[in-house]
Amino acid sequence: MKESKKVFAMKLLSKFEMIKRSDSAFFWEERDIMAHAKSEWIVELHYAFQDTHYLYMVMEYMPGQWVGLIVMGGA
Repeated sequence: MKESKKVFAMKLLSKFEMIKRSDSAFFWEERDIMAHAKSEWIVELHYAFQDTHYLYMVMEYMPGQWVGLIVMGGA
């Protein structure tokens, strides 16, 4: 946010693609977990909103990609 100089991550999900692949339940589950979990291992969700084409999730920014590498078996 500009006033606080905080940096956030934003995830965009296409409504069209989610409907096409029947993935909408996964979005709601992910949103609910991030919104309500109180864990240092789960990214905090700050905002969720939508427009006619996309769903948006604004969450805590976690710099680096090492966790993704571990999950993918690369580290």
